[in-house]
Amino acid sequence: MIRVVADGAYAKKEFLKPVQSLGMIVVCRLRRDAALWLLPPVRRPGQNGRGRPRIYGSDRISLAKRAGHRCGWTYEEFLLYGGKVVKRYKPFLATWKPVGV
Repeated sequence: MIRVVADGAYAKKEFLKPVQSLGMIVVCRLRRDAALWLLPPVRRPGQNGRGRPRIYGSDRISLAKRAGHRCGWTYEEFLLYGGKVVKRYKPFLATWKPVGV
């Protein structure tokens, strides 16, 4: 698995779609007002719903509110620009329309 770490300027559909089609994972900074959505509900086997299954969840995620909560932050050591640095981040799953997932 190849991971691509990029600046926030690369968080655009024109860059993300081809990289995603190659099976790579992109890690980058998002804008504070990025329109992230919860994951769609999972259909159980044999469950027949009307219409096409949802791609995006029904509720929008507020990054400012999520960052304001003290819970869920993780610290990890990264190699940046040739030196080791401890960074704080908050992992979570979401869908984002420019990526389509």
